[in-house]
Amino acid sequence: MKSIFSISVAKACCKWGLAICLFGCSVVVAEENYSLWPRRPEALQQAAILAAEGKAEEAASMLEPLIGRKGVIGQEARDMLGSLRIREVLDPARCASETYVVKRGDSWIGISNKTKCPLDFIMHLNQFVDRPALVQGQKLKVRDLNFRLLINVPAKELSIWDGEKFIKSYPILMMRDVGKENAAVTVKAKNAIEAGKDLRSYSPEFAAADKQLVIGTKERSWVIDVSKDGKMRSPGFYLRREDCNEVALLVRQGNAVQIVNK
Repeated sequence: MKSIFSISVAKACCKWGLAICLFGCSVVVAEENYSLWPRRPEALQQAAILAAEGKAEEAASMLEPLIGRKGVIGQEARDMLGSLRIREVLDPARCASETYVVKRGDSWIGISNKTKCPLDFIMHLNQFVDRPALVQGQKLKVRDLNFRLLINVPAKELSIWDGEKFIKSYPILMMRDVGKENAAVTVKAKNAIEAGKDLRSYSPEFAAADKQLVIGTKERSWVIDVSKDGKMRSPGFYLRREDCNEVALLVRQGNAVQIVNK
């Protein structure tokens, strides 16, 4: 415990040499503890305990009502729920995938188009390092990636949703020429760049290269790109390298994107 005196009074004392004696009038406050400010809702604290115990579904149910909150509480809830939900999507053993049986004449690009599962995500789900030759009757894990992106410009946050189900959010580090109006657009392209060279989706180096998403309409487009040395080469939204590559892995051409300015 400690006493806090008015700064202005203290300055006056020094200036005029006044001897001020306070008899029992000091203001007593608790030591500052930033972990308690603002005070966390009990549900948030309980969710952290459940998550640590491996009870993901129970933790998620307690976090869901909090993700729309503004400030620290909402951000912590989104971060915690995102760390739980992203495992459900990216863990090949837990992902809600379907099985595709390879047919005669199938190609990797053809399977990707039929299943609406990007080639790099098929590789991820099936834990392929290199793309093997297809064999008739071979079974592959696939998933229709129909996620939508929500870009909250004032909050500088990009989030991924499965319908109305929140998956994960990512901080936007920088933005350039993103406009001032709301916009409903789509993912127009997913590019991979390695050493300044554009790579095709069927290139062996595609999976490990930095990704760039192009979003927009016929009239206008933006990029969702990796932030490199603080430079913004094109109008758009710039993320951390690991975040941008994770977002790119989870979307395909045609996915809906909502840009919210107001």
